[in-house]
Amino acid sequence: MNFNCELCNKVFKSKSGLWKHNLKHTIKNTTNKTYDCRYCNRKFNIKQTRWAHEQKCKQTNPVPLEEQVKKLTEKVKNLEDKPNITNNTTNNTNNIQLIINARGTEDIGKLTFEEYREILNKKLNCITHMAEKLNFNKSIPENHSYCVTAINDKHATVINPETNTISKTDKESLFD
Repeated sequence: MNFNCELCNKVFKSKSGLWKHNLKHTIKNTTNKTYDCRYCNRKFNIKQTRWAHEQKCKQTNPVPLEEQVKKLTEKVKNLEDKPNITNNTTNNTNNIQLIINARGTEDIGKLTFEEYREILNKKLNCITHMAEKLNFNKSIPENHSYCVTAINDKHATVINPETNTISKTDKESLFD
């Protein structure tokens, strides 16, 4: 059994083929936007169809040299507009040492007034919230002494401040 398109009389072997074909008619009627192939300037009504065509077309019709030069000059211009940091390098070596605080010795004085207010507003959960603010605050990296990578895991990764080594510990004993 054959299925005919009522608009263009194209014949299809299956109903799904005709249905997909009719979608193209619908898209053509609803959108006036066309998408041009970058290589051969063929026009397409659907962006995905153009993309699929370009994958095949770029092998037979490479990007014209004029377009390549245009893209490269735009890239060079963008790079020239940005400040050049690499030319101002010096041979100084900066040794930054971050001392990790042991659990329980965190300095709460490093919290801001707004963070204090936020902690106190948590009422019954204020202790948990304070521990969260002290140990996971990006502005106080010296308190980042442990890491829990999986909620269901029994272990957590801990930095030992005395030896500066990383070790695994039981979550229950860590949080108690």
